[in-house]
Amino acid sequence: MEYKSKNVEDTFTLATKLAQIIPYGSIILLNGDLGAGKTTFVQGFGKALGIKTPITSPTFTILKKYAIDANHELVHVDAYRLENSVFMELEEEITPNNIVFIEWSNFLLNQEILHEFFAIDIHYLSKNQRKFVFRAQGEKYQKILNQVIECINCI
Repeated sequence: MEYKSKNVEDTFTLATKLAQIIPYGSIILLNGDLGAGKTTFVQGFGKALGIKTPITSPTFTILKKYAIDANHELVHVDAYRLENSVFMELEEEITPNNIVFIEWSNFLLNQEILHEFFAIDIHYLSKNQRKFVFRAQGEKYQKILNQVIECINCI
């Protein structure tokens, strides 16, 4: 399944819709070249969840956490240079109370924590346009993918 975004506003609309579908306890893999819009998507998703803190790329910090409320966090990870110590911290963040976004997840594909996931591949089409391709692995995430397909058909 795919969705074409004409601009940042479309990307935020998509992220807002997905924030209404994707439950706490989910792992979302984000793949795409530099500048594809991975962090922009997370910004829109976080805004839809009510996060007021500016969401920035985790490139230099590797892992960033944003409070959604007193019991839930959005965890944003850059796996490009993920080291073992940070990987162990990432494992601790995968809880029923968090939503975890992992950029550059192809660097983690052999890790056990990624046996089930929802993936979004973002393709750069032009300065403003992007193509989002959705994949799922595991029963939980296949159900989410089915909901996303229904949702996208309504956008």
